[in-house]
Amino acid sequence: MTTGNDVFNGNFLRRLEALEAIVKRILLAGTVGERVTRQKGGRIEFAGHRSYTPGDESRYIDWNAFGRTERLYIKEFAREEILPVYLLIDVSDSMGVPAEKEVYLKQLAAAIGYIGLAADAPLRIFAFNSGRRNSSAPLAISRFPDIIKSLNDIPASGRTDIASALVTLEKTARQKGWLVLISDLMEPSHSPPGGEKGWVAIRPETRQCLLRFVRKGFTVNVIHLLSPEEEMPSLSGILRLKDSELAESGSETRPVTKKTLSDYRSELKIFCESWRHFCNHHNIEYFYLTTRKPFEEAVLALLKQGGFLR
Repeated sequence: MTTGNDVFNGNFLRRLEALEAIVKRILLAGTVGERVTRQKGGRIEFAGHRSYTPGDESRYIDWNAFGRTERLYIKEFAREEILPVYLLIDVSDSMGVPAEKEVYLKQLAAAIGYIGLAADAPLRIFAFNSGRRNSSAPLAISRFPDIIKSLNDIPASGRTDIASALVTLEKTARQKGWLVLISDLMEPSHSPPGGEKGWVAIRPETRQCLLRFVRKGFTVNVIHLLSPEEEMPSLSGILRLKDSELAESGSETRPVTKKTLSDYRSELKIFCESWRHFCNHHNIEYFYLTTRKPFEEAVLALLKQGGFLR
């Protein structure tokens, strides 16, 4: 398979195939976190034994167990529930700066989606910003080439609006599943200390939406994605700093000094810790990530942290 672009080139596809092989080895080794329920659909899994009672079908007798114990046991089976994956991707302006961040975002999203599809999980993708909340129909593994083409064609634009995207998903999600939000989480706050626009807290609307999904039984994962430049700016001298989402007319610029950078790093640390604290206290998996980490390692860490691989 070839794509003819820099985001999903041959190197990406080779890395994705290697990632799939690693996940399959883990699954075949029996280290997957099982989610077994007695529902229709999904794969049939061995669930355990019970004592034989008259009337049980002889084909389910465990004759190996009988040979060891001289007692009759019946094998019981259950169907493994296949939970859908809901992938929410922030495509606001700040996710496209620098360009490497946008490439990483799309490759990470494609990798998570592909691993879900390879495990037979239905996949839905929601790409969102302040003016866009597009969602796909449930997708299957055969549609993966269409998925990467769609991701590649989405431009970074607008502002981050997580709450609106979650409201849209809530209206259309018919079944609980694995909700994965990938964003820098930088939603505009209209009333921070000092009265200026900024990125100082989790919006109440976003909190409420995430908590509703938790109460409904979704497994919620928040991937907080930043570039190294956002995490630790290396600017020096007297410069002007423009926010890619707040600056509409060029008026939202500020001089950059050593104190400005120190304040920024302190504010970012508080911001990240506020998200981590919120998630840890509400049964939400928070995953802090920068684009320095290879996406394969990020996906494996996400699966392990979320309890899907052990």
